Amino acid sequence: MNQPDYRPMLCKTKAERLYLMLQSGLIYCDHYIPFCDNVIKDEDNPPGWILELATVTYIPDALNIIGTYVWSEPFIQFEQSADFYIACLFLRYQQRHISWRTFLEQAGHYSDAYQEGYYDCSYYYGMTNQLVESEHNLHCEEIQVQEIAHQFATVIACAREIYHDFVLWFRAGKSQNMTGPSHV
Repeated sequence: MNQPDYRPMLCKTKAERLYLMLQSGLIYCDHYIPFCDNVIKDEDNPPGWILELATVTYIPDALNIIGTYVWSEPFIQFEQSADFYIACLFLRYQQRHISWRTFLEQAGHYSDAYQEGYYDCSYYYGMTNQLVESEHNLHCEEIQVQEIAHQFATVIACAREIYHDFVLWFRAGKSQNMTGPSHV
């Protein structure tokens, strides 16, 4: 099975994307452990954070390991972090892992906490209110989904591309039986 090139994921900007994907619940240890194993297998001197991450299945610990690397010196400015997180939530919605209302509520909470992104929390909370007032009408949901898909098209495409690589690592790990219990 062909596996994606892992090297771009080792830079801080891509590692921050890994952090957000994990934080949003889009990926789990079944995705990142095979990625880490691939790096360790191919690199003569793998990064310390990868060595550490390869042994961790508890998500808060994994977030701590990745976060320590991402937000260490030299510090860099990350772009569209909140929007990328919301794009990951949108992918979870598309996969039917979460409902549309859950997507809107989590997007609202995240944008409220981080005060960045295309829209502030009132945008998502307003959509939630519309959905509730419509009694969760499917047509209302479809209109909202189309609006989000259009407004976030670029960042959703970016999240989907990175997620696709982790799906390939997940499948490789599953076929080699390298990961622990499934989180599905």
